[in-house]
Amino acid sequence: MTSTLEAPPAEPNTVAAGIDPRKLGLQTEAKLQDWNLPYRYEAEFPLDDLRSVEWTQVRSEASIADRETLAEFQTQMRFGAVYPPIVVMDPNQLVDGNHRVRAARGLKRKTFPAFIVEFPTTDLAQAFNGSMNNLNGRRLAADEALKAALSMMARGMADEAIAREIGRSVERVRVMRREREFADRSAILPEIAEQAKQVSRPARSKLAQITHDPAFAEAVKLVAEVGATPATVGRIVKAATSARTDTDAISAVREIRADLAPAGPPPRRVTIPREIQQASMHLGGLLKIADNPLRLVDTRPETGPKAKAQLVRVRELADKVLSLYPGE
Repeated sequence: MTSTLEAPPAEPNTVAAGIDPRKLGLQTEAKLQDWNLPYRYEAEFPLDDLRSVEWTQVRSEASIADRETLAEFQTQMRFGAVYPPIVVMDPNQLVDGNHRVRAARGLKRKTFPAFIVEFPTTDLAQAFNGSMNNLNGRRLAADEALKAALSMMARGMADEAIAREIGRSVERVRVMRREREFADRSAILPEIAEQAKQVSRPARSKLAQITHDPAFAEAVKLVAEVGATPATVGRIVKAATSARTDTDAISAVREIRADLAPAGPPPRRVTIPREIQQASMHLGGLLKIADNPLRLVDTRPETGPKAKAQLVRVRELADKVLSLYPGE
């Protein structure tokens, strides 16, 4: 008879006399060895010595205290089912095996097989807990996966490794990492700490891509103040990250702020004419190569005349638009 780490064995009425619980913990031992963690096995670890502490867990209390699962475990243990060893952080903090421990205690058992592990940090213990919970087939909820991922990030684990251990895509882990970076950077910039709380989670992930703090702070303030849409957040991030210097990045964000300034009777809504958006985009691209006009000269016989005529029209349009600005 076999068993997964937390799932009940298939035959609850089978008396499994003579089965070594350690053999059912091969997956656990394999992961301990894969993570290069020193450990020892105790066939009869005293449950009275065991401590359950929140900082080693990623599961919510509701999940840990699932009565239906607990009842199944107790029934099967009563009929002789054998379960894999629990995982304990040396000397006595429970890391993996909440349901097994609760079921055993409910049956008045005094001991349970355990792997006693020398975790160097509590972060690593929590990361291991998340990986084991994912391994046993009970998919981590979104908040539980995030909690486990953050513990693994604190240990410097690569995104690919984290994705494998928590059962999420690499891209999802990267989003989690950017959200964490946003939170960390916002916390150490007092001028935006409060405003950062108003930024949506998707926007946080995007804004974290702005690597320089001055431009990052300017962008966070703008997004929080105007309640920027996803498209606008993307525009802000693109403007800031494509700038050559911090000064240029801040200027680019401030230009977008000017575009977004709401006007009119309340309730005000940010409205930008589509034509202005398109003109800003195309003119910005054109001016990036303005330092070398030769790059804009089309010498092909079949297209050159048309390109020249379009430039003449652009010049005429520019003169007309400039004449409409105040002071002209």
